Amino acid sequence: MEPVTGLVSINSATQLISIADDACIRVWNTNDGSKDKSIYLPDSAELKALTLSPNKKTFAVGDESGLVRIYETSTLNELLQIRVPSRVAATLYSQDCKTLFVSIHRKVIKRYDLSTGESQKDLKFGHGIQAMSSSAAGDLFAFSNSKGNVTLWSPKMTESCTRPVCRRLVIKVQSSLRHCWSKKRFRPSTTSIA
Repeated sequence: MEPVTGLVSINSATQLISIADDACIRVWNTNDGSKDKSIYLPDSAELKALTLSPNKKTFAVGDESGLVRIYETSTLNELLQIRVPSRVAATLYSQDCKTLFVSIHRKVIKRYDLSTGESQKDLKFGHGIQAMSSSAAGDLFAFSNSKGNVTLWSPKMTESCTRPVCRRLVIKVQSSLRHCWSKKRFRPSTTSIA
């Protein structure tokens, strides 16, 4: 069995979805640990990104070849495929489930309209984004990169700007999270906490 590269809990935590480097999506029963279903993707590369939508109706899976697939959680049917220009590092849904953010290893986060699969404005960063998260309200996003920085970005602050450096807080992640930011330290320009 290949190493697991992503996990999400679905259906009121009675099932767990896992992805792995062997291009297989597995659905597990959390009551007894049995495997309910396997979805083999023979035309896919190693699976690297897995994200559950905030409304828990769909999930996104991204692979090394640059293919993102959207599945329905209740039926596990594939709903949409999106081809991106490079390998996928991370995926993230917007809070309204209308947009999918896809981090590719070219210092860019691609944005896709999930109703059409069409690309929207890119977000550009100084280093490749490895992980993404958003606040519960969907008004603040956090992106971490390979250089140990976490960038906080609000679409409301920079809607017309494709470079999130307009308003961000950069947190230098050290060996531990002893250094945390607070609202007092936040400035609408780049700030490094060391």
